[in-house]
Amino acid sequence: MAVSACASLGAVSQARCLVSCDQPQFSEHHKQLAAQLLITAATLERGYQAFRESGNLQVFQPQVNEIGKLHRQWLSDLKNFINSLRVQGREPKTLESVNEAFGRLAERIKKLAG
Repeated sequence: MAVSACASLGAVSQARCLVSCDQPQFSEHHKQLAAQLLITAATLERGYQAFRESGNLQVFQPQVNEIGKLHRQWLSDLKNFINSLRVQGREPKTLESVNEAFGRLAERIKKLAG
């Protein structure tokens, strides 16, 4: 699937599409990094949703603090991933698509984090 075809998908599907095995834009190393970013994003989303649904964040404050730490690390890892792609000279359209897909994920997580 071409980068342009990935653009019409939802955030998670778009990110998966961009780093799928049939995408020559990414080295194996970058595919692994992107997969780990997606796994961590899913963990963050599920975690924040669970805490929100519990209705009492004070009871889970140590866990909320821990997931906040994971969130900050994920944002740092995401920034490093995108910078690494940029340094390797990826096409601007590819970088734009990666920024859009992961940016949408980051916004969803930020909203859940409150």
